[in-house]
Amino acid sequence: MAYTPCLQLLCLWQSYRIKSRAGMDDACMTEQNRNRQPSAAVLSGPARSQTPCMLRRRNMAWCCVFTTSLASNALAQKANALAFVSPAAPVCVVESTQQQPRGEDERINTSQAADGFARARLWVTNFDAPRMDAPESQVPVANASGVCVILRRHGRVMGIGTDDGGDDLMLRRAVGRAMNEVLSDPALQSVASAIRRDSGAGGIGVAGSRPDDRPDQQAEARLETLRRDLGRSLTLELEVAGPRTPLVGATLEAMAAKIEPGIDGMSLRHQQEWAHAFPSQLRAANLASDPAKTLSSLAMSAGVSLADLGQGSMPADSGYYKFTSIDLAQGSPDAAPVELLRGERVVPIAAVTREGIASMANGLAQHLLRGRFPTAPEGQTPMPLGFMGDYNPVADQFSPLVAPPLEQALCALALTRFAQLPDAKAESAKAAASAARQAMRDLAEQAPGEEPPLDDQQACAAIIMVVCEMPSCMGDASIATMARQAYARLTAALEAGHEGAQPLTSLMRAMIGCACARVMLAKVESLVPASPDGLRGFLDHAWESAPEQQRVGLLPWLGWAERDVAAATRQPLAHAEEMKRLIEALQRARIEDAPGTPLDLIGGLTLTGSTGGEAASHGRATSQSARPVAWLASVGSEPALTAADQRATLLAGHLQTLRFLRQLAVSDIRSATCRNPARAVGGICAAPWDSRQPLAAQAITLLAIAESLQNWPKTP
Repeated sequence: MAYTPCLQLLCLWQSYRIKSRAGMDDACMTEQNRNRQPSAAVLSGPARSQTPCMLRRRNMAWCCVFTTSLASNALAQKANALAFVSPAAPVCVVESTQQQPRGEDERINTSQAADGFARARLWVTNFDAPRMDAPESQVPVANASGVCVILRRHGRVMGIGTDDGGDDLMLRRAVGRAMNEVLSDPALQSVASAIRRDSGAGGIGVAGSRPDDRPDQQAEARLETLRRDLGRSLTLELEVAGPRTPLVGATLEAMAAKIEPGIDGMSLRHQQEWAHAFPSQLRAANLASDPAKTLSSLAMSAGVSLADLGQGSMPADSGYYKFTSIDLAQGSPDAAPVELLRGERVVPIAAVTREGIASMANGLAQHLLRGRFPTAPEGQTPMPLGFMGDYNPVADQFSPLVAPPLEQALCALALTRFAQLPDAKAESAKAAASAARQAMRDLAEQAPGEEPPLDDQQACAAIIMVVCEMPSCMGDASIATMARQAYARLTAALEAGHEGAQPLTSLMRAMIGCACARVMLAKVESLVPASPDGLRGFLDHAWESAPEQQRVGLLPWLGWAERDVAAATRQPLAHAEEMKRLIEALQRARIEDAPGTPLDLIGGLTLTGSTGGEAASHGRATSQSARPVAWLASVGSEPALTAADQRATLLAGHLQTLRFLRQLAVSDIRSATCRNPARAVGGICAAPWDSRQPLAAQAITLLAIAESLQNWPKTP
């Protein structure tokens, strides 16, 4: 039987046992015996086998955290995506405060952690951990309470090992457990078994087998080489946990409010047993967003009654703790380690230049282009499906498979605006314009079972905005017919003030007003502009129908509408005072660089639904920050809104928020931790602690970047 080099790299000798090496600790030997069925299958998500496995107490917590969160994550994904464009709860501004930094004496020794990474990398490269009694097995790390080792191959999690012993052998044990999980991978086992049968080793009874059960030495040498090749193909992530501090609170929710998601780890002590949830583990399965759920999962794994927890009581011998950590990871097996914060490098403000933001725009545009529905195989009729829905890098899946019409139109609008930028690469600009036109054609040629775009007023508004940005698309008969029908729906709603029997929401009014104002300014053929007085009254109602603290939820559409109406009618900007107050509120909502503030949040805007508890008194910012940024990019040049002496301050704050948006973009180092690095890179995460990539967030962020580049201040 012949094997290709690629296949040989994936195979490993099933009978190779680390436990057989002299000095291997009993814990690792127990792990090896118990994990004949791959325990990593439960830990690493859909790509792993779902075969049940035996887990030690310290590993049961992680299994429970993962399994109890799948259903709620799936349900929340759709709701969160819709909330980005049309929030179910009102969106308002929340002013930020700061938290105090930790004491110097609690910090982990960074140089010792780096030395530990170098030692572990050598062991993994050789796929050969030293004897437990060997001096090189001892790796001291001051103030470390635990370690977590994650081994990946091309982004796929192959093995996870943890240890909380607190001694100098802690890293050695964790690396051994992670390597044992790699050995238990079903794909490796199946191919390795085939190699053994082919060699006739092990007394399996095929031709060439040895009756004395002695292994074939040539086969052993061959498998030893393959084992080392496998080690050289693995990337390493090492997380070193610092000292644990007690979590105190009357309820789980009160304790969870003291957790910084994706940064703080959680532990539970119950009857002298410990269960842990390391931040790197939670991020690997994208479970960091809900600390309360993680705390309850730890309790379930330890046998603590949830009824007692609900009443705010804990057994006398139990308690919750939290810890921070140092996280070191590499983008490729031979790359140097990089210290990460929430799984990503911190973007410095110095990187926020026109060239840097243009590079981000090109990367995000390419990410959107990769998210289109695959073309039909040759000989099959293509389906007009356009863009796929929200992307989940953990599962490498899109949900829904076909994006709804509003998000399809927003993507077309964003790509159209990008294609017009002088900063866009010529090839990317051409591909973006072509994809935008095709998306409009796909919307016009509705596929069976697809949502009709004309049934959604907001989708109709986005379609008209695309037409105004790309008037040439009206030369396509199907697009022109759809655009006229969509515009008829908008003007009917503008005149009636309601949608059928239902009143229009403030957001609907903002988007309809923005589309009609754009028609008034662009003068698109066959689209008759609305009455200026009628549009003025319609926009006034949008302002009046939303409480002042919730008007940020109407951006950028309401701000753009007022700008275009003023330009089209050559009248002063209406509602200037309201917009000034909105600018001031957004300035106060911006997270500043202050002691205790995580560096990755600096510049983000704290909006409703993203506020934190005691541990996050600095506020929490998400990709929702892109919505007001798309409007703020242009107000610096508007004399009615910004005085000359305020523009420098406004620009500095805007650049800080662009830094935050760039922080959300998946870099090469973070993409290396995703199942499909090429598909994930460049995309915008829902939050620093949430790796999902909502399609609406990609489109709105690209619009915000395009506005920023278009209004970038000229250098003297």
